[in-house]
Amino acid sequence: MENGSDLNNRQGVILISRSLIRYITRLFGYSNASIILSKFVYLLRRLFDLNFDNYSLYIFQINIFRNTCFDLFIKGKVSRYMSQKKKWANFVIENSKDINAIENATDYLELVYRYKLYDSKFLKNVKNNNKDTFYIYGPNADSIPLSKYKDSVIVLTKPVDEDISIYKESKLFLNSYYFNKVVLNDKKREDKLREKYDCIYVSCMHAKLNKGFKRLDILKGGNLSSPMALGRVIRKLINEYGRINCVIHGFDFYLSKNAYNSKYPTSVIDKNGVINNQEICTSLIEHDALYNFLYVKKMIEILNIKDSEAFVNIINMTGREYVKKLTDIRNCSSNARV
Repeated sequence: MENGSDLNNRQGVILISRSLIRYITRLFGYSNASIILSKFVYLLRRLFDLNFDNYSLYIFQINIFRNTCFDLFIKGKVSRYMSQKKKWANFVIENSKDINAIENATDYLELVYRYKLYDSKFLKNVKNNNKDTFYIYGPNADSIPLSKYKDSVIVLTKPVDEDISIYKESKLFLNSYYFNKVVLNDKKREDKLREKYDCIYVSCMHAKLNKGFKRLDILKGGNLSSPMALGRVIRKLINEYGRINCVIHGFDFYLSKNAYNSKYPTSVIDKNGVINNQEICTSLIEHDALYNFLYVKKMIEILNIKDSEAFVNIINMTGREYVKKLTDIRNCSSNARV
């Protein structure tokens, strides 16, 4: 959804247009929906001499791009997927009336197509300094938090059962979904989190935060792309501490079939321990996996990475190598649904 001074997303014609798009997509699937919507746009333009200044026509075209990109991604057609995303971004820049959407599209193109390190290798170059080391522990870690980093500041993206009092300090980052569904309005849980963690950041922009919870800075994001967990965490740490020493453990950019360890609290794992691969795929497409990979890769320039061999091996991939491997491993086409 976009916003602008002369747009009202709740106007009847806009609501009808959005409902029609959702219905067609769910009924016919991404590929066929794109064809149907394209023909619909063609007829509207021919019969009523409309252009993309008409907001309904604009959102029809945006969703044609979106459906096409979903279809190409789940089929593993990397080159065509990237080509469509580029066309989508340029279309937004040329036709949108929403400054945030234009900035999002510009940011996407700058990172994915003009960033010099797109195909570069990360050179591990740890400099010894007196700054704290941040031990960033992620959802795919192959062990419990490691005590060898007890002199570090442990950084987590979800609460853990293990005792973390051995670490120098602790920081917990909670996404909006987890905070609203699990933490908000649960005073006992809030109290336990405050007692266990030294600092708690929340990415939710709307909920009222009680004492001990800090709102995470708003980062650029939109329909084309937006930063995911690791990118948000690193950006916040850099903004607050500058160049930092860090160990990154348990972040593989979804390149493992088991994207989360069994103890990680997430909505994509059901009561039987089965991971919903389709939900992961949807999130990767909506946030844009390549954008997030390069977003982190770019910030690595101003980090001192310690250990983290598995992470460094992944970040050394080129963008195309990463997306190709991702689409092969995740196999989104095997259970794709609208």
